[in-house]
Order: sequence, then C-alpha cells, then structure tokens
Amino acid sequence: MPTPTGGPTPSFLGIGATIASKWLQVPSYQRSYAWEEEHVRALYEDLSDAFKENESQYFLGSIITTTLNDGTLEVIDGQQRLATTTILIAAIRDYIFDGGDRDRADALRNKYLMTKDEYTMSVKPRVRLNHEDADFFIAHVLSNPGATARRAMKPGRSSHKRIARAAELAAEHVQRYAKLFRDTESAKHLMNLIRYVAENACVICFTVPDHANAYTLFETLNDRGLELTQADLVKNFLFGAVAKDLLDAAQQNWAEMIGALETVGGRDITATYIRHHWVARNGSSKDRALFKRIKRAINNEVVAAEYSRNLWECASVYAAIQNSTHPYWIPFGDGTRQCIDALSTLGVERLRPLLLAVLLEFPLPEAKRVVRLMVSWAVRLLIAGPPAGSVEEHINVAAKCVSEKTVASTNDLLATSFGRLIPTDQEFQSKFAVATVSKMSLIGYYLRAIEQSYDEQEGEPAMVVNLRTDVVNVEHVIPKNPGPDWTLDREIMDAYCNRIGNMTLMRNRPNSFAGNHGFDRKKTIYAQERSIQMTAQLAELSCWGPEQVDERQREWAARAV
Repeated sequence: MPTPTGGPTPSFLGIGATIASKWLQVPSYQRSYAWEEEHVRALYEDLSDAFKENESQYFLGSIITTTLNDGTLEVIDGQQRLATTTILIAAIRDYIFDGGDRDRADALRNKYLMTKDEYTMSVKPRVRLNHEDADFFIAHVLSNPGATARRAMKPGRSSHKRIARAAELAAEHVQRYAKLFRDTESAKHLMNLIRYVAENACVICFTVPDHANAYTLFETLNDRGLELTQADLVKNFLFGAVAKDLLDAAQQNWAEMIGALETVGGRDITATYIRHHWVARNGSSKDRALFKRIKRAINNEVVAAEYSRNLWECASVYAAIQNSTHPYWIPFGDGTRQCIDALSTLGVERLRPLLLAVLLEFPLPEAKRVVRLMVSWAVRLLIAGPPAGSVEEHINVAAKCVSEKTVASTNDLLATSFGRLIPTDQEFQSKFAVATVSKMSLIGYYLRAIEQSYDEQEGEPAMVVNLRTDVVNVEHVIPKNPGPDWTLDREIMDAYCNRIGNMTLMRNRPNSFAGNHGFDRKKTIYAQERSIQMTAQLAELSCWGPEQVDERQREWAARAV
C-alpha cells in the first residue's frame, strides 16, 4: 500500500512480532472489546488455514498508533485484532501450561502477554485494553491457568462476556488443532502456529506523532480502500478538529456517549445514533453523504467541541427511546413506558430522529402526548401510509423544525407535511379491513391491541396478553401448509393465510394441537381458549373461509381506529 502523501513511513510486521516488540495501550475513549463470536471464529480459522497452506504472508490490515511520553504506543485503530490475537496466544500458552511444560509457557507469557518493564521493573501487559476492560483482560486472559485472579474475576460488562467467549473459542480452537497430532508433537506444532502469527500474519503499522495526524491518516486510509464505519470517521475527524487543550474532554465525551449507547445496541448503534442525531437537527442526509456534511458543518475548533458535547448529552435520551426501563422515563409515568415498548415492537426506526427532537425540545406534557400519539401514527403509517422512503423525508424535515423551535407543540407537528401524511380514520379503517401482514411482531401487536379492546368494551380490566413465544403465539386459522381437511382452492388459501382477520392468539400448547387441521377440528381447540376472547369466538362459527375472514377483519378495522 502506498504511503499517504506527507504521512509516516509504515512498518510491515507480523502481528505477533508487533505485540512482542511494543507496549500497546488502548485509550479510555476507545470502545470496549466488541468482537462477536463470528468475528473471532473467522480470524482464528483464517489464520489456521493460511498456516496449513503455508502462505508466506497473510495480511490482517493496518494498525494506527501514536506515541505517549513513556514510549507506549496508544492504539487508535486495530485494538480488536490485537486483543483477539493475544487471546489466541494466551490459549496456546494455557494448553502448554496444562501439559506440564511450565518453562515454555512462561516464555510465551513473558514474550507476548505480560513482560517486566526493564525501566520500572513492573510487570505490564503487552496489550492493555481500555480502563473498562483492562483488569478483566489481565485476570481472565493474560494470567496463568489456575491463578486466583482468573477464578475470582467475574464478567461485569457485556464486553467482558465477549472477551470470555473469545477465550473459550480460542481454547476450543487450540484443542481441535492439537488433536491433529500425537500428544508428544502437539506443543511443537502449536509453537509453529505462534511463529506463523509472529512472522507471517502481517499488519501495516503506522505510528504518527500526535492524534491529529492519526485522525488524518485514518481518513486517508479510508479513501484508499480500508473500510471504516461512519462512526469511526466522525470520531477521528472530531478528535482532529478540536483544540488540543479540549481533546481530553472530547475523548471523554465520546467514551460517555458509547457507555450510554452500549446498554441498548449492537455493533451499529453508534453509527445509527450519529445519523439520527444529525438528522434531528439538520434534516435528511443519506448515509454515504453524512460524513461529508458533518465535516463541512464542523468548520472550527469551537463548533467541534460543541458537537462533541452535544453528542454525549443526547446519547442517554436516544438510549432511553429503545429501553422503556431507562431512568429517563421516571417522570413520564408507566403509560409512556408502555408506549415506548410498543414503538420498539413496531420497529419504526425512521421515527427516532423526530422522537429524539421532541424529547429534547418539547415540555414534558407535550412530549408525553407525542409519545402516545406516535404509537398511533406508527401503526397507521405501517398499515395505510405511503412507501417508507417517501415518509422518511417528511419525518426528518419535521424533526429539524422541532429542533429549530419553529414547531413547538403537537398541533404544530400535525400541521407539518409529516402530519398531513398520517392516514385519516377513514383511510386507516379501509386499509386495515383488507391488510395482509407477515411479520409476526407486528401481527402480534395488532392482535394484542384488538384483544384488549374487547375487555375495555366490556368494562373489565384490560388483559395484557403475554406475547412471549414460549407462552402465547399467533395462530393462522387457514394454515400456511393446510392439511387434507381443507377443501378451499389453494390460491384462495394462500391469499387469505396472512390476512389479519385470519389470525388469532393462542397459548403454545393448544396452538401446536391445532396445527394444519381443518376448521371443524380446530374450533374444538379454540373453545378451550376462554381467556382470549377473539379465539373463543371462533368456536361459535360453523365454517371458515374468505367470507368469514373479511367480516371479522372489517369488524376489527372499526376497533383499530
């Protein structure tokens, strides 16, 4: 790979040699260990395959570092590969240690895992993770098998659980590999694997003089084909843009933001949040154009610092949008929490920028009202709205207006182009009456709401149907794979199978008995579901077909309004 113009000269080393020859430290603002099982397996299998096929070089990508005052290299990019490779080396050390060759195990430990610093005379990890993971990584991975620290240290964070799982996968991988050879030969072959990792599994190492250079290089490498996420690009541009005396604060803001988000999201939550945060304040932006727009807007050190602080301040609100148990909702009450649960079930991610803007700008009573109405808007848009892509633009414009305070109430919001897109009662009822739904989370929510309407109508306490799939499930009256008792035309059955009116709620055990049987057999089972009114009603019918589905769904459409 050519060196970026004006940039540092890269070194080309095996990743094992990199670990053995340098002190590497992940800064506190970097995300914690994030690799899932699939990524760990892929690295270990690829390394073993390359070794078995005797590939002279196996390329693992780039590592970017900057030098601290004590000579330690701070890892700007590459921590996941460094940590996961260290875990594999530690697993080989464990295998050799358990086999009784303590001298060889200690040699591996001293070279690749924990080494005495000749200046301070303290034992230091060759790869030190961020402050949230460092102690667990040392105790659970770097320490010798049987060490008190390894037994005592329990995973306290999701990243700890990922580290522990990676260690399990590494141990399994080493055991499988060792079984390919006689017991007396396995340690020698494992040492050859370590030599391959040290010398032939190569990385390009860039060491730059300061963070600003690192972030510029980060972006340059991305332009040259090394894939980085939008979140990576934003983070590294932001750290390069803030004033040097504010860099520590910006890094801390980023770490606090990640801490808030990791409670609710997977790997892509940070990138999604950054996009939704931007959209809530600036209107629509396609994923591909987002980073360029952010770069144009953050045109001085003051704006960069302000943006960093705002990302952190809003992150907990965004996390709360996806977690009804979040303390943020305490002043809103249980009704709002139920609405947040409903929005999560409905899965309408495109509404989040608008909801974020409303929660940040509207007073509490108006915000509560919008959250409640947003459930209705979400269902109406799903059932009777225009295509999702055309709705999203209007949602984002409305969010921007809320952030700019030109829309300051629910009524103002309903007067925007987004508000005018929400289907009327008549439009919603007519579309609901003929709607077909295949996504089980959606049909489960619709059926639950309809079932509760029966109880409310009777003046009884609303029964909240438990929709856990190990308790209650969705039953198709006309089944997806009808048995011989069904005599309807197959095309008609296919057309009506996923109609809302053809579905009902049942406990799992009776549902399994219903299976693909004909209606006469099924209705005797439905009669046992007395606690679920919509299902018990089916037992009173003499037959089931398109006419009954249509009638039932028309009646439900009126309730759904």
